Amino acid sequence: MPPYPTPPTDDGPGFVYVPSGPFEIGDRSTPRLAHHPWVAGFFIATFETTNGEFRRFLADPGGYDDRANWTDAGWAWRARAASQTTARLTPSDPRFPRFGRDPLPVVLVTWYEADAYCRWLTRRFGGGRFWYRLPTEGEWEKAARGPDGFDYGLGMALSEPQAALYNWRKNPDADPTVVGAGESLERYRANRYGLYHMSGNAAEWTASLYRHYNVEQPYREDDRNDRALPGMRVTRGGSWYSAANVRLNLAYREEFQPDMSSDDLGFRVAAVPLVGPLR
Repeated sequence: MPPYPTPPTDDGPGFVYVPSGPFEIGDRSTPRLAHHPWVAGFFIATFETTNGEFRRFLADPGGYDDRANWTDAGWAWRARAASQTTARLTPSDPRFPRFGRDPLPVVLVTWYEADAYCRWLTRRFGGGRFWYRLPTEGEWEKAARGPDGFDYGLGMALSEPQAALYNWRKNPDADPTVVGAGESLERYRANRYGLYHMSGNAAEWTASLYRHYNVEQPYREDDRNDRALPGMRVTRGGSWYSAANVRLNLAYREEFQPDMSSDDLGFRVAAVPLVGPLR
């Protein structure tokens, strides 16, 4: 049992708790890359953030249009660019069935938008008890590997017979698009923390700036996770569009500018108990 109550949300499957402790981060096949950092316990969402959830953020007067939810860089981006997020699609748009329905993961969302959404959740549900944010790169990999330390979402390998367990382009039984929570419960499996689609479906933004790490320069939960610092942010997990299974390996990292968006990139939310002032 988690040592804290589960973070409140509007609806949906909510969060699972990942306990504190060490875990292995990095590609085991690369000499002196994999090592064992330690992270504090945290909650992380069972599924990616959906269009329906993001639409509430768009509609709330204290949400997307509220300056208080944005970093300075994010607000400057918002002033000069138009949002492309799939939560803005309407049923008349031909892309709506594949990308715009409420239960589907929101994609075409920038890091700035994902970060602002998390800030809004904290103001709406945090109540001085929880801080909602993007998971750090270390938190994401620990949660994705599960208590067994797997290399893929559901095991140590990804063979052809296992392809149907993941929503990616090599899966001959999957439509080439994202899937929502209901369909995931019917067709896919959660890892042993109870998380769906840590490999495949939608790739996911993390809080972290892209920095190299290895045994000599180990990963740390430090200022790389500062939402106000400039730089490339890390994405993880592969997606429905991944043509090579290396992208589904849980150690695989990519980095993008925070104003970038893609129809195979979304995010999921982490939440931590507040033991100090909101950062």
